[in-house]
Amino acid sequence: MMINRTHDNYFIKGLVIILMFSLFGLSCSFGEQQKLDGKEIQNEYKKEHEDVEVSNSELTFLNRWVDFGTTPRDTLLVARYDFINSGDDILIIRSVDPDCIFNRAYLSNERIAPGDSAYVLLELGTGRMGGYFIGYATIETNTYTKFYNLTLEAFIE
Repeated sequence: MMINRTHDNYFIKGLVIILMFSLFGLSCSFGEQQKLDGKEIQNEYKKEHEDVEVSNSELTFLNRWVDFGTTPRDTLLVARYDFINSGDDILIIRSVDPDCIFNRAYLSNERIAPGDSAYVLLELGTGRMGGYFIGYATIETNTYTKFYNLTLEAFIE
């Protein structure tokens, strides 16, 4: 006796699709609930972060993306990201948070006066890695735009 599994496959695919739409629908309705309660969420955030001040400092990057192109394995890549405080207050870099793949992140100065500059270095040892690589570091500041991303890109042979 030969069993026809085509109907079973369609049935399983249908269940998977229904399950996906159910989960997607729940996540969308949760998002709508958050939008409806947006004022309360915003007020709670302000209460929790009353001690955080936003200054009139401005962070202007000369570069936020470094592309090393094609590089060999067992190479140390060092990307430099220069920036200027183009605002009227002292710029404070609260943190530099690189992806875990980076060997090291270095910040030249945490407090930058108006008109002064500083830089971030990201070091990546390619070791035995191969193929396309893209890594990120996030900078947290006291500017109106609180977070900035830096990107390092390379194709490792």
